[in-house]
Amino acid sequence: MAGYGSGKKGYEGTSEKAYDKEIIEPPQEHGPIRDAVSAMFSTELLKKGGSIASSPAVHNGKIFFGAADWHLYALDVNDGSLLWKFRANGPLFSSPCVVNNVVYFRAYHDNNIYAVSTDGNLIWKSRINSPEGSAPAVVDDVLYVGAGSGDQHMYAIAAKDGSLIWKYRTNGAITSSPAVVNDTVFFGSGDGYVYALSKDGKLKWRFRTSDGVESSPAITDIHGNEILSFKNTKRHMVRISGGILYIGSWDNHVYALTLEGKEIWRYRTNGPIIYSSSTIYNKTVYTGCFDGYLYALDAATGALKWKFRTNMPIVASPVIHGDTVYIGSMDNCLYAVSLDGKELWKFWTGGYIAATATAYNGKIYFGSWDCYLYALSPEGRLLWKFKTGKLEPVDLDAKGIIAKVMDMNKRILRLWKPETLKGKEFIFSDHVSVNPMYRSAAPYASSVPYKTDSPYTSGTPKKKEKWWPF
Repeated sequence: MAGYGSGKKGYEGTSEKAYDKEIIEPPQEHGPIRDAVSAMFSTELLKKGGSIASSPAVHNGKIFFGAADWHLYALDVNDGSLLWKFRANGPLFSSPCVVNNVVYFRAYHDNNIYAVSTDGNLIWKSRINSPEGSAPAVVDDVLYVGAGSGDQHMYAIAAKDGSLIWKYRTNGAITSSPAVVNDTVFFGSGDGYVYALSKDGKLKWRFRTSDGVESSPAITDIHGNEILSFKNTKRHMVRISGGILYIGSWDNHVYALTLEGKEIWRYRTNGPIIYSSSTIYNKTVYTGCFDGYLYALDAATGALKWKFRTNMPIVASPVIHGDTVYIGSMDNCLYAVSLDGKELWKFWTGGYIAATATAYNGKIYFGSWDCYLYALSPEGRLLWKFKTGKLEPVDLDAKGIIAKVMDMNKRILRLWKPETLKGKEFIFSDHVSVNPMYRSAAPYASSVPYKTDSPYTSGTPKKKEKWWPF
Protein backbone atom coordinates (compact mmCIF):
# COMPACT_ATOMS: atom_id res chain seq x y z
CA MET A 1 0.00 0.00 0.00
CA ALA A 2 1.49 3.31 -1.00
CA GLY A 3 1.76 6.05 1.58
CA TYR A 4 0.49 9.58 1.94
CA GLY A 5 2.40 12.56 0.60
CA SER A 6 3.79 14.64 3.43
CA GLY A 7 2.52 17.86 1.91
CA LYS A 8 5.87 19.61 1.66
CA LYS A 9 5.92 22.81 -0.24
CA GLY A 10 7.04 22.73 -3.84
CA TYR A 11 5.39 19.57 -5.19
CA GLU A 12 3.04 20.26 -8.07
CA GLY A 13 2.41 16.70 -9.21
CA THR A 14 4.69 16.85 -12.25
CA SER A 15 7.90 15.43 -10.80
CA GLU A 16 7.67 11.82 -9.64
CA LYS A 17 11.25 11.96 -8.36
CA ALA A 18 10.46 14.87 -6.10
CA TYR A 19 7.23 13.23 -5.03
CA ASP A 20 8.85 9.95 -4.00
CA LYS A 21 11.07 11.75 -1.50
CA GLU A 22 7.99 12.96 0.35
CA ILE A 23 6.14 9.68 0.81
CA ILE A 24 5.44 8.48 4.34
CA GLU A 25 3.64 5.31 5.33
CA PRO A 26 -0.01 5.55 6.43
CA PRO A 27 -1.48 3.74 9.46
CA GLN A 28 -1.59 0.01 8.78
CA GLU A 29 -5.34 -0.29 9.27
CA HIS A 30 -5.88 1.57 5.99
CA GLY A 31 -4.63 -1.34 3.90
CA PRO A 32 -6.57 -4.48 4.87
CA ILE A 33 -10.02 -2.98 4.53
CA ARG A 34 -9.43 -2.12 0.88
CA ASP A 35 -7.60 -5.39 0.33
CA ALA A 36 -10.74 -7.24 1.38
CA VAL A 37 -12.83 -5.48 -1.23
CA SER A 38 -10.11 -5.80 -3.85
CA ALA A 39 -10.35 -9.56 -3.39
CA MET A 40 -13.78 -9.31 -4.98
CA PHE A 41 -12.08 -8.58 -8.27
CA SER A 42 -9.10 -10.94 -8.25
CA THR A 43 -7.68 -12.00 -11.60
CA GLU A 44 -8.58 -15.68 -11.22
CA LEU A 45 -12.21 -15.02 -10.36
CA LEU A 46 -12.63 -12.70 -13.30
CA LYS A 47 -11.55 -15.29 -15.83
CA LYS A 48 -15.06 -16.73 -15.79
CA GLY A 49 -18.62 -15.55 -15.64
CA GLY A 50 -20.77 -12.87 -17.21
CA SER A 51 -21.57 -10.89 -14.07
CA ILE A 52 -22.47 -7.22 -14.60
CA ALA A 53 -21.05 -4.45 -12.43
CA SER A 54 -21.07 -1.83 -15.20
CA SER A 55 -23.67 0.91 -15.11
CA PRO A 56 -25.48 1.01 -18.49
CA ALA A 57 -25.38 4.08 -20.73
CA VAL A 58 -28.22 4.94 -23.14
CA HIS A 59 -27.62 6.80 -26.41
CA ASN A 60 -29.82 7.12 -29.52
CA GLY A 61 -32.00 4.13 -28.75
CA LYS A 62 -29.11 1.86 -27.77
CA ILE A 63 -28.01 0.73 -24.33
CA PHE A 64 -24.33 0.00 -23.70
CA PHE A 65 -22.78 -1.90 -20.79
CA GLY A 66 -19.83 -4.14 -19.98
CA ALA A 67 -19.68 -7.59 -18.40
CA ALA A 68 -17.16 -9.92 -16.78
CA ASP A 69 -17.17 -12.08 -19.92
CA TRP A 70 -14.83 -9.47 -21.53
CA HIS A 71 -17.51 -7.94 -23.78
CA LEU A 72 -19.07 -4.54 -24.30
CA TYR A 73 -22.71 -5.07 -25.27
CA ALA A 74 -25.05 -2.89 -27.34
CA LEU A 75 -28.76 -3.66 -27.05
CA ASP A 76 -31.94 -2.18 -28.44
CA VAL A 77 -33.22 -0.11 -25.53
CA ASN A 78 -36.87 -1.01 -26.25
CA ASP A 79 -36.78 -4.81 -26.33
CA GLY A 80 -33.29 -5.81 -25.16
CA SER A 81 -32.32 -7.48 -28.42
CA LEU A 82 -28.59 -7.76 -29.10
CA LEU A 83 -27.27 -5.31 -31.71
CA TRP A 84 -23.58 -6.16 -31.36
CA LYS A 85 -20.88 -6.98 -28.86
CA PHE A 86 -17.21 -6.01 -28.78
CA ARG A 87 -14.58 -8.18 -27.12
CA ALA A 88 -11.85 -6.53 -25.06
CA ASN A 89 -8.89 -8.24 -23.41
CA GLY A 90 -10.30 -8.37 -19.90
CA PRO A 91 -13.49 -8.12 -17.83
CA LEU A 92 -15.47 -4.87 -18.06
CA PHE A 93 -16.62 -3.45 -14.75
CA SER A 94 -16.30 0.32 -15.08
CA SER A 95 -19.14 2.15 -16.80
CA PRO A 96 -18.95 3.32 -20.41
CA CYS A 97 -19.19 6.96 -21.46
CA VAL A 98 -20.93 7.81 -24.76
CA VAL A 99 -20.13 11.10 -26.50
CA ASN A 100 -20.57 12.04 -30.17
CA ASN A 101 -21.47 8.48 -31.20
CA VAL A 102 -18.35 7.04 -29.57
CA VAL A 103 -18.34 4.67 -26.60
CA TYR A 104 -15.36 5.10 -24.28
CA PHE A 105 -14.61 2.40 -21.72
CA ARG A 106 -11.86 0.46 -19.97
CA ALA A 107 -11.33 -3.23 -19.32
CA TYR A 108 -10.13 -4.68 -16.02
CA HIS A 109 -6.64 -6.27 -16.14
CA ASP A 110 -6.36 -5.08 -19.73
CA ASN A 111 -4.47 -1.78 -19.28
CA ASN A 112 -6.30 -0.24 -22.23
CA ILE A 113 -8.80 2.56 -22.73
CA TYR A 114 -11.05 1.86 -25.72
CA ALA A 115 -12.94 4.10 -28.11
CA VAL A 116 -15.55 2.16 -30.11
CA SER A 117 -18.15 3.59 -32.46
CA THR A 118 -21.81 3.13 -31.53
CA ASP A 119 -21.88 0.66 -34.44
CA GLY A 120 -19.30 -1.54 -32.72
CA ASN A 121 -16.11 -0.67 -34.61
CA LEU A 122 -12.82 0.01 -32.84
CA ILE A 123 -11.61 3.60 -33.36
CA TRP A 124 -8.59 3.47 -31.08
CA LYS A 125 -7.24 2.00 -27.90
CA SER A 126 -4.67 3.61 -25.64
CA ARG A 127 -2.57 1.80 -23.07
CA ILE A 128 -2.03 3.06 -19.53
CA ASN A 129 0.06 1.45 -16.80
CA SER A 130 -2.66 0.06 -14.58
CA PRO A 131 -5.16 -2.79 -14.93
CA GLU A 132 -7.94 -0.95 -13.10
CA GLY A 133 -9.15 2.54 -12.22
CA SER A 134 -12.04 4.93 -12.74
CA ALA A 135 -14.65 5.09 -15.46
CA PRO A 136 -13.80 7.71 -18.10
CA ALA A 137 -15.38 11.15 -18.46
CA VAL A 138 -15.19 13.17 -21.69
CA VAL A 139 -15.41 16.98 -21.64
CA ASP A 140 -14.59 19.26 -24.61
CA ASP A 141 -12.95 16.39 -26.52
CA VAL A 142 -10.66 15.46 -23.62
CA LEU A 143 -11.04 12.10 -21.89
CA TYR A 144 -10.20 12.07 -18.18
CA VAL A 145 -9.62 8.72 -16.49
CA GLY A 146 -7.95 7.57 -13.28
CA ALA A 147 -5.51 4.68 -12.94
CA GLY A 148 -5.33 2.19 -10.11
CA SER A 149 -2.57 0.49 -8.18
CA GLY A 150 0.85 0.53 -9.77
CA ASP A 151 0.17 3.76 -11.64
CA GLN A 152 -2.01 6.11 -9.54
CA HIS A 153 -2.25 8.86 -12.17
CA MET A 154 -5.14 10.92 -13.42
CA TYR A 155 -4.85 10.95 -17.21
CA ALA A 156 -6.03 13.53 -19.74
CA ILE A 157 -6.24 11.88 -23.18
CA ALA A 158 -7.29 13.30 -26.55
CA ALA A 159 -10.72 11.82 -27.25
CA LYS A 160 -10.16 11.83 -31.02
CA ASP A 161 -7.08 9.59 -31.13
CA GLY A 162 -6.15 8.44 -27.61
CA SER A 163 -2.92 10.44 -27.40
CA LEU A 164 -1.68 11.57 -23.99
CA ILE A 165 -2.17 15.25 -23.10
CA TRP A 166 -0.95 15.10 -19.50
CA LYS A 167 -0.97 12.91 -16.42
CA TYR A 168 -0.89 13.76 -12.71
CA ARG A 169 0.31 11.36 -10.04
CA THR A 170 -1.40 10.90 -6.69
CA ASN A 171 -0.29 8.45 -4.04
CA GLY A 172 -3.20 6.02 -4.29
CA ALA A 173 -5.42 4.14 -6.70
CA ILE A 174 -7.97 6.34 -8.50
CA THR A 175 -11.35 4.66 -8.92
CA SER A 176 -13.19 7.95 -8.45
CA SER A 177 -14.58 9.14 -11.79
CA PRO A 178 -13.65 12.79 -12.34
CA ALA A 179 -16.07 15.70 -12.43
CA VAL A 180 -14.94 18.61 -14.60
CA VAL A 181 -16.31 22.10 -14.02
CA ASN A 182 -14.86 25.64 -14.05
CA ASP A 183 -11.79 24.37 -15.93
CA THR A 184 -11.05 22.16 -12.93
CA VAL A 185 -10.86 18.37 -12.63
CA PHE A 186 -12.19 17.09 -9.29
CA PHE A 187 -11.71 13.50 -8.08
CA GLY A 188 -10.80 11.37 -5.09
CA SER A 189 -7.86 9.03 -4.55
CA GLY A 190 -7.07 6.00 -2.43
CA ASP A 191 -4.43 8.11 -0.68
CA GLY A 192 -7.21 9.83 1.28
CA TYR A 193 -7.36 13.11 -0.63
CA VAL A 194 -9.90 14.90 -2.79
CA TYR A 195 -7.99 16.60 -5.60
CA ALA A 196 -8.65 19.66 -7.74
CA LEU A 197 -6.46 20.03 -10.82
CA SER A 198 -6.39 22.74 -13.45
CA LYS A 199 -7.34 21.56 -16.93
CA ASP A 200 -3.64 21.54 -17.83
CA GLY A 201 -2.91 19.09 -15.01
CA LYS A 202 -1.54 21.37 -12.26
CA LEU A 203 -2.54 20.96 -8.63
CA LYS A 204 -4.93 23.64 -7.35
CA TRP A 205 -5.65 22.10 -3.96
CA ARG A 206 -6.18 18.82 -2.21
CA PHE A 207 -8.39 18.09 0.77
CA ARG A 208 -7.47 15.31 3.16
CA THR A 209 -9.93 12.84 4.63
CA SER A 210 -8.80 10.08 7.00
CA ASP A 211 -9.04 7.20 4.51
CA GLY A 212 -9.35 6.42 0.82
CA VAL A 213 -11.77 8.28 -1.44
CA GLU A 214 -13.10 5.96 -4.14
CA SER A 215 -16.56 7.41 -4.75
CA SER A 216 -17.05 10.08 -7.39
CA PRO A 217 -17.80 13.75 -6.69
CA ALA A 218 -21.22 15.32 -7.21
CA ILE A 219 -21.37 19.08 -7.76
CA THR A 220 -24.21 21.57 -7.35
CA ASP A 221 -24.54 25.25 -8.07
CA ILE A 222 -24.92 27.78 -5.27
CA HIS A 223 -28.67 27.11 -5.13
CA GLY A 224 -28.29 23.38 -4.61
CA ASN A 225 -29.16 22.28 -8.15
CA GLU A 226 -27.13 19.27 -9.28
CA ILE A 227 -24.75 20.16 -12.08
CA LEU A 228 -22.56 17.06 -12.26
CA SER A 229 -22.64 13.57 -10.77
CA PHE A 230 -21.72 10.06 -11.75
CA LYS A 231 -24.95 9.73 -13.78
CA ASN A 232 -25.25 13.39 -14.76
CA THR A 233 -22.25 14.31 -16.92
CA LYS A 234 -21.69 17.12 -19.42
CA ARG A 235 -19.78 16.83 -22.67
CA HIS A 236 -18.89 20.54 -22.64
CA MET A 237 -17.28 22.57 -19.87
CA VAL A 238 -19.72 23.92 -17.27
CA ARG A 239 -18.96 27.13 -15.41
CA ILE A 240 -20.75 28.01 -12.20
CA SER A 241 -20.31 30.43 -9.30
CA GLY A 242 -20.23 29.29 -5.70
CA GLY A 243 -20.63 25.58 -6.34
CA ILE A 244 -20.55 22.80 -3.74
CA LEU A 245 -18.85 19.40 -4.07
CA TYR A 246 -20.20 16.33 -2.23
CA ILE A 247 -18.14 13.17 -1.86
CA GLY A 248 -17.89 10.11 0.39
CA SER A 249 -14.84 8.44 1.93
CA TRP A 250 -13.77 5.13 3.42
CA ASP A 251 -13.50 7.06 6.70
CA ASN A 252 -17.29 6.80 7.25
CA HIS A 253 -18.05 10.35 6.18
CA VAL A 254 -19.89 12.27 3.50
CA TYR A 255 -18.20 15.64 2.90
CA ALA A 256 -19.51 18.92 1.54
CA LEU A 257 -16.76 21.19 0.21
CA THR A 258 -16.66 24.48 -1.61
CA LEU A 259 -15.04 24.36 -5.04
CA GLU A 260 -12.08 26.13 -3.45
CA GLY A 261 -11.58 23.15 -1.12
CA LYS A 262 -13.05 24.51 2.10
CA GLU A 263 -15.04 22.08 4.21
CA ILE A 264 -18.64 23.09 4.88
CA TRP A 265 -19.84 20.01 6.73
CA ARG A 266 -19.28 16.31 7.15
CA TYR A 267 -21.74 13.59 8.14
CA ARG A 268 -20.59 10.42 9.91
CA THR A 269 -22.19 7.17 8.74
CA ASN A 270 -21.82 3.77 10.37
CA GLY A 271 -19.75 2.24 7.60
CA PRO A 272 -17.33 3.15 4.82
CA ILE A 273 -18.59 4.79 1.65
CA ILE A 274 -16.78 2.80 -0.98
CA TYR A 275 -17.96 3.20 -4.55
CA SER A 276 -21.40 4.72 -3.97
CA SER A 277 -21.45 8.32 -5.17
CA SER A 278 -23.87 11.00 -4.05
CA THR A 279 -26.86 12.23 -6.02
CA ILE A 280 -28.41 15.60 -5.16
CA TYR A 281 -32.07 16.37 -5.73
CA ASN A 282 -34.32 19.02 -4.21
CA LYS A 283 -31.54 20.17 -1.85
CA THR A 284 -31.07 16.65 -0.50
CA VAL A 285 -27.92 14.51 -0.75
CA TYR A 286 -28.60 10.80 -1.33
CA THR A 287 -25.70 8.41 -0.65
CA GLY A 288 -25.41 4.63 -0.30
CA CYS A 289 -23.14 3.14 2.36
CA PHE A 290 -21.46 -0.17 3.11
CA ASP A 291 -23.49 -0.33 6.32
CA GLY A 292 -26.50 -1.21 4.13
CA TYR A 293 -28.29 2.13 4.41
CA LEU A 294 -29.33 4.72 1.87
CA TYR A 295 -28.85 8.11 3.54
CA ALA A 296 -30.77 11.29 2.76
CA LEU A 297 -28.98 14.37 4.13
CA ASP A 298 -29.89 18.04 4.08
CA ALA A 299 -27.62 19.56 1.45
CA ALA A 300 -27.26 22.81 3.42
CA THR A 301 -26.51 21.46 6.88
CA GLY A 302 -25.63 17.78 6.50
CA ALA A 303 -28.38 16.87 8.97
CA LEU A 304 -29.96 13.46 8.53
CA LYS A 305 -33.44 13.59 6.98
CA TRP A 306 -33.91 9.84 6.91
CA LYS A 307 -32.12 6.60 6.16
CA PHE A 308 -33.47 3.50 4.47
CA ARG A 309 -32.18 0.06 5.34
CA THR A 310 -31.42 -2.76 2.91
CA ASN A 311 -30.21 -6.16 4.06
CA MET A 312 -26.65 -5.96 2.74
CA PRO A 313 -23.99 -3.34 1.90
CA ILE A 314 -24.58 -0.76 -0.83
CA VAL A 315 -21.80 -0.01 -3.33
CA ALA A 316 -24.06 1.25 -6.15
CA SER A 317 -25.04 4.91 -6.44
CA PRO A 318 -28.62 6.14 -6.08
CA VAL A 319 -30.52 7.34 -9.14
CA ILE A 320 -33.58 9.60 -8.99
CA HIS A 321 -36.29 9.48 -11.63
CA GLY A 322 -39.52 11.37 -11.12
CA ASP A 323 -40.27 11.23 -7.41
CA THR A 324 -38.47 7.93 -6.76
CA VAL A 325 -34.96 6.97 -5.66
CA TYR A 326 -33.64 3.73 -7.16
CA ILE A 327 -30.78 1.94 -5.40
CA GLY A 328 -29.26 -1.52 -5.76
CA SER A 329 -27.90 -3.54 -2.86
CA MET A 330 -25.72 -6.58 -2.34
CA ASP A 331 -28.84 -8.29 -0.98
CA ASN A 332 -29.71 -8.97 -4.67
CA CYS A 333 -32.51 -6.37 -4.80
CA LEU A 334 -33.16 -3.13 -6.62
CA TYR A 335 -35.19 -0.85 -4.35
CA ALA A 336 -37.60 1.91 -5.27
CA VAL A 337 -37.79 4.40 -2.39
CA SER A 338 -40.00 7.46 -2.07
CA LEU A 339 -38.45 10.86 -1.49
CA ASP A 340 -39.47 10.62 2.17
CA GLY A 341 -37.70 7.29 2.68
CA LYS A 342 -40.52 4.74 2.30
CA GLU A 343 -40.11 1.52 0.33
CA LEU A 344 -42.34 1.49 -2.75
CA TRP A 345 -41.21 -1.87 -4.11
CA LYS A 346 -38.17 -4.07 -4.53
CA PHE A 347 -37.17 -6.34 -7.38
CA TRP A 348 -35.24 -9.54 -6.66
CA THR A 349 -32.46 -10.78 -8.93
CA GLY A 350 -30.24 -13.82 -8.69
CA GLY A 351 -27.12 -11.90 -7.70
CA TYR A 352 -26.06 -8.80 -5.87
CA ILE A 353 -26.32 -5.43 -7.55
CA ALA A 354 -23.01 -3.57 -7.58
CA ALA A 355 -23.72 -1.21 -10.47
CA THR A 356 -25.76 1.97 -10.59
CA ALA A 357 -29.08 1.82 -12.44
CA THR A 358 -29.95 4.06 -15.39
CA ALA A 359 -33.33 5.74 -15.80
CA TYR A 360 -34.40 6.58 -19.34
CA ASN A 361 -37.82 7.41 -20.83
CA GLY A 362 -39.71 6.06 -17.85
CA LYS A 363 -37.79 2.78 -17.66
CA ILE A 364 -35.13 1.55 -15.24
CA TYR A 365 -32.14 -0.41 -16.57
CA PHE A 366 -29.58 -2.17 -14.38
CA GLY A 367 -27.23 -5.14 -14.31
CA SER A 368 -26.84 -7.85 -11.69
CA TRP A 369 -24.12 -10.27 -10.64
CA ASP A 370 -26.47 -13.01 -11.92
CA CYS A 371 -25.33 -12.18 -15.49
CA TYR A 372 -28.55 -10.44 -16.60
CA LEU A 373 -29.31 -6.86 -17.60
CA TYR A 374 -32.86 -5.95 -16.54
CA ALA A 375 -35.40 -3.42 -17.80
CA LEU A 376 -38.21 -2.52 -15.41
CA SER A 377 -41.24 -0.26 -15.49
CA PRO A 378 -41.45 2.51 -12.85
CA GLU A 379 -43.78 0.19 -10.93
CA GLY A 380 -41.17 -2.57 -10.76
CA ARG A 381 -42.61 -4.81 -13.48
CA LEU A 382 -40.11 -6.75 -15.60
CA LEU A 383 -40.17 -5.59 -19.22
CA TRP A 384 -37.28 -7.68 -20.48
CA LYS A 385 -33.96 -9.13 -19.41
CA PHE A 386 -30.84 -9.95 -21.39
CA LYS A 387 -28.32 -12.63 -20.48
CA THR A 388 -24.62 -12.14 -21.14
CA GLY A 389 -22.40 -14.70 -22.85
CA LYS A 390 -21.78 -16.86 -19.79
CA LEU A 391 -24.47 -17.57 -17.23
CA GLU A 392 -21.84 -18.40 -14.63
CA PRO A 393 -21.67 -15.69 -11.99
CA VAL A 394 -18.25 -14.75 -10.69
CA ASP A 395 -17.91 -16.80 -7.50
CA LEU A 396 -17.28 -14.44 -4.60
CA ASP A 397 -17.24 -15.01 -0.86
CA ALA A 398 -19.33 -11.89 -0.38
CA LYS A 399 -20.27 -12.61 3.23
CA GLY A 400 -16.64 -13.21 4.17
CA ILE A 401 -15.53 -10.02 2.45
CA ILE A 402 -18.28 -8.01 4.14
CA ALA A 403 -17.33 -9.42 7.54
CA LYS A 404 -13.69 -8.42 7.01
CA VAL A 405 -14.61 -4.92 5.91
CA MET A 406 -16.97 -4.29 8.82
CA ASP A 407 -14.48 -5.72 11.30
CA MET A 408 -11.77 -3.42 9.98
CA ASN A 409 -14.27 -0.57 10.01
CA LYS A 410 -14.24 -0.62 13.80
CA ARG A 411 -10.71 0.74 13.68
CA ILE A 412 -11.17 3.42 11.03
CA LEU A 413 -9.96 6.90 11.96
CA ARG A 414 -13.40 8.47 12.02
CA LEU A 415 -12.91 12.08 12.91
CA TRP A 416 -10.30 14.78 12.62
CA LYS A 417 -9.57 16.90 15.64
CA PRO A 418 -10.80 20.41 14.75
CA GLU A 419 -8.27 23.20 14.56
CA THR A 420 -8.75 26.14 16.88
CA LEU A 421 -10.19 29.12 15.06
CA LYS A 422 -10.58 32.31 17.03
CA GLY A 423 -14.18 33.41 17.36
CA LYS A 424 -15.56 30.29 15.64
CA GLU A 425 -17.71 27.53 17.10
CA PHE A 426 -17.86 23.90 16.09
CA ILE A 427 -21.33 22.39 15.98
CA PHE A 428 -21.91 18.63 16.16
CA SER A 429 -25.45 17.25 15.94
CA ASP A 430 -26.56 13.77 14.92
CA HIS A 431 -23.17 12.80 13.55
CA VAL A 432 -22.76 16.12 11.73
CA SER A 433 -19.97 18.65 12.08
CA VAL A 434 -20.82 22.03 10.61
CA ASN A 435 -18.78 25.16 10.16
CA PRO A 436 -17.87 27.09 7.03
CA MET A 437 -14.28 27.50 8.28
CA TYR A 438 -13.90 24.06 9.85
CA ARG A 439 -10.90 23.12 7.74
CA SER A 440 -9.70 24.68 4.51
CA ALA A 441 -7.85 22.80 1.82
CA ALA A 442 -4.68 24.25 0.40
CA PRO A 443 -2.32 22.57 -2.04
CA TYR A 444 -0.81 20.73 0.94
CA ALA A 445 -3.56 20.82 3.57
CA SER A 446 -3.40 18.11 6.22
CA SER A 447 -4.02 17.58 9.92
CA VAL A 448 -3.53 14.95 12.61
CA PRO A 449 -6.17 12.21 12.93
CA TYR A 450 -8.28 12.14 16.07
CA LYS A 451 -9.03 8.56 17.15
CA THR A 452 -12.48 8.32 18.69
CA ASP A 453 -15.98 7.15 17.89
CA SER A 454 -17.52 9.98 19.91
CA PRO A 455 -18.07 13.42 18.39
CA TYR A 456 -15.72 16.15 19.52
CA THR A 457 -17.62 19.03 21.16
CA SER A 458 -16.60 22.52 22.14
CA GLY A 459 -19.73 23.46 24.03
CA THR A 460 -23.05 24.74 22.81
CA PRO A 461 -22.65 27.73 20.52
CA LYS A 462 -24.55 30.88 21.38
CA LYS A 463 -25.58 31.48 17.81
CA LYS A 464 -25.10 29.68 14.51
CA GLU A 465 -23.57 31.70 11.76
CA LYS A 466 -25.57 32.25 8.60
CA TRP A 467 -23.35 30.76 5.96
CA TRP A 468 -25.46 28.76 3.50
CA PRO A 469 -26.76 30.77 0.54
CA PHE A 470 -30.30 29.33 0.44
